Amino acid sequence: MVSTRQLKRVDREKWVYRTDKGDYGPVSTDGILDAIRERAIDLKTQISVVGTNKWTTLGEFALFRDHYEVCKGRWETEALHAEADKLGKRMERKGAATAHAWRLIGLGALVALGVGSWLVWKLLHAEPLGISRLAKVAVVAQLPKAEPPAKLSPPLPDPKEKKLARLNEPESYDTAGVTVGAVDEGPTVTKMAFDEEGEVQQIAPDDLARVVEGARQALYACARDAVAKNTSFPGTEVGFTVSPGRLTRVAVGAEARGNPAFVACVKAGLARVGVPSFNGSERRVSVPLRFQR
Repeated sequence: MVSTRQLKRVDREKWVYRTDKGDYGPVSTDGILDAIRERAIDLKTQISVVGTNKWTTLGEFALFRDHYEVCKGRWETEALHAEADKLGKRMERKGAATAHAWRLIGLGALVALGVGSWLVWKLLHAEPLGISRLAKVAVVAQLPKAEPPAKLSPPLPDPKEKKLARLNEPESYDTAGVTVGAVDEGPTVTKMAFDEEGEVQQIAPDDLARVVEGARQALYACARDAVAKNTSFPGTEVGFTVSPGRLTRVAVGAEARGNPAFVACVKAGLARVGVPSFNGSERRVSVPLRFQR
């Protein structure tokens, strides 16, 4: 460690250094050296002598540069030692696991050998044909062959046992669309599908309504700009998926794919819509855009 006793002028100074959290000081030169050793500051840290209000980097001072290089060498050595310790512990765990596996294999072999020896002993001491002394085979007269029964019509199915096919389709949420022009807004149409267990796991209805309303506003603005630039714009349908935290899988209808400005506006507008995080099924939303000519 470089001692401040080796300095002629800098050792008498009081310092202030600046970090992201604020200014710290006044501290002595030894305090600056301690802060370098504890990695609280580095050579790019802004530093000033108390009373001068003149700021410069810590690396401008040779004393601090030399001390930083000494500390850097010690840090690298400590990092190498730490990595070596981790490697040694991994090797120890691997060796212990291998030894445990061999012990299990040896125990299994001993058990198999014991069971095999017992079976051989039982076979060698078994009495030949001894089972014939315990049971007699009874000869049963052969019964006449029964004639095959007449063919009967198949029984009618029990209506109670009839299994109905279950609806299996992705969950969806359809809106009445965004109307560009003076058209009365129709009611919002909501269609939800249940999973095979009869449960619905999805985003909360209030949160979904807020997300859809935000998307409707963004799409309305894009549609209004598209009509202003091209009065023959036919309108389209925009679909997207409400995923946890964001809107994904944005798609527009075929009639709008040749309008890159509209597509870019749609993607940028939907990217700004805030979506809460939730657990459960994603929701597919379809927003048709209609125009009043």
